[in-house]
Amino acid sequence: MTEERSRKTGIAVLDNLPCMTHLCHFYETKQDLLDVLVPFFKAGLENNELCLWITSAPLEEAEAREAMREAVPHFDDCAERRQIEIVPFTSWYLRDGLFDGQRLLDAVKSGIAAAARRGYSGIRGSGNAGWLQKDRWEDFALYEEAVDSLIGQHRGMAICSYPIGMCGVRESLDVMRNHRLALIKDNGIWRVIENSVQTKTEATLRESERRYRLLAENVSDVIWVTDMNLKPIYFSPSVTRLLGYSVEEAMAGTIETRLTTESMGAATETFARVLALIQKDPRGAPGAGTLELEFKRKDGSTLWADTTVSLVRDDSGRPIEILGVLRDISDRKRTEEQLRHSLEVLERTMEGTIQAVAATVETKDPYTAGHQRRVTQLACAIGQEMGLSRNRILVLRTAGLLHDLGKISLPTDILTKPGGLTDIEMAVIRTHPQVAYDVLKNIESFQKIAEVVLQHHERMDGSGYPAHLCGEDILLEARILAVSDVVEAMSSHRPYRAALGLDKALDEITRNSGILYDPDVVRACLRVFRETGFEFSV
Repeated sequence: MTEERSRKTGIAVLDNLPCMTHLCHFYETKQDLLDVLVPFFKAGLENNELCLWITSAPLEEAEAREAMREAVPHFDDCAERRQIEIVPFTSWYLRDGLFDGQRLLDAVKSGIAAAARRGYSGIRGSGNAGWLQKDRWEDFALYEEAVDSLIGQHRGMAICSYPIGMCGVRESLDVMRNHRLALIKDNGIWRVIENSVQTKTEATLRESERRYRLLAENVSDVIWVTDMNLKPIYFSPSVTRLLGYSVEEAMAGTIETRLTTESMGAATETFARVLALIQKDPRGAPGAGTLELEFKRKDGSTLWADTTVSLVRDDSGRPIEILGVLRDISDRKRTEEQLRHSLEVLERTMEGTIQAVAATVETKDPYTAGHQRRVTQLACAIGQEMGLSRNRILVLRTAGLLHDLGKISLPTDILTKPGGLTDIEMAVIRTHPQVAYDVLKNIESFQKIAEVVLQHHERMDGSGYPAHLCGEDILLEARILAVSDVVEAMSSHRPYRAALGLDKALDEITRNSGILYDPDVVRACLRVFRETGFEFSV
């Protein structure tokens, strides 16, 4: 093989290859990508080739650049003159979110022409298919087939990287059919598998079977196949590592014996729904789906697995088998549970802190003890009546409990004064929303709550304070809090007057609906009292 017809790959197990080679690379980790692609592109730069590296998780563009910079001292010079470009998959495969195979092929042809025009000895490229979803697989396989044809006609070399976990039997067949060679790690050592499908001999079929058996035996996920009655047809040897059963034991079991009761119910419901769709329209039934199921291991323990299920169809499109892949997600589940517990502890701590602050405010003004809690009860009831989301109700609840926080800075003799307030004293009172806002705004997760507290004395016609906001400029939660505050205050005793009663309070918000108070909020408040029987409980 002469230098003109061959190229140095840079990959230790491959040495030189024909300069028209399209190969694939099955990887499990980021390091697998670095081990193969960094020396591959280093050799390409040394060969004076035009290089394109398309990245996807787990190896991002910036990490690829840094790895190349460490391996190639003059990398930045190469990048500056655009001998090598490293781009994310969103800039190549999914431009504007769309996969357009013809556009990509045109881009490959343009790259080939550019290499010749700019005096490079050829092209070298790599694309990571880690982003690829099942619904785009067929289009991508057709694109790969066309790329294989293009590479075979020009001085080019390309490596397509595939996460080994995404490739079932069918996908592996597609990948191998479109690539001359495959790189796969076997017990920590990179192996090269040649593709001789084109000979279509019995030897080729046996070799293909061996290759896919090698894939199945070395992936950590469990690959399984059943007939349409869920009778097992195949389990990969990794079932022993994952669940503890031998392949024979796994084949002898049933779905009922392998799943916990709760997961069995979820799986049965899903399969029943899919089978019903198949009976109704065999060709139109969904092709794939994912479930999180809890499996029983041989030693009696349980394990959570992400279960990807797809239908294997015959040439007419009718489903004939069910293909699945199990991936252990126990660590993720444990992390989620720890996070859930931490959030619960945080929520309890936050709740206690809010209650303590609310109680502290009430010690300044014993005549209004319980006011913030009662306002909060009514505000949340109105919010629920209006169909607010759980998160908005939580904001409303916290704002209600803290809406008078600013009064802690006011003189007690003004708060408890039995007679009317002077203009100066009223001006002092009206500072409490701003004081509360200045305290709450510094809490990272309280920005919305702080705004609601600041606005709870604003009025629809702009006559409120402190900013004289009007109508929709006032947050809905603040408009709800305003109505709740007025109703509770008029219904309760104050040092300067006896309680006016609920009827007068409801009459006040009705008469000023659309003037001072939001009409929708007023109507919801009236329904809460007159239709649901709401009563203050504290």
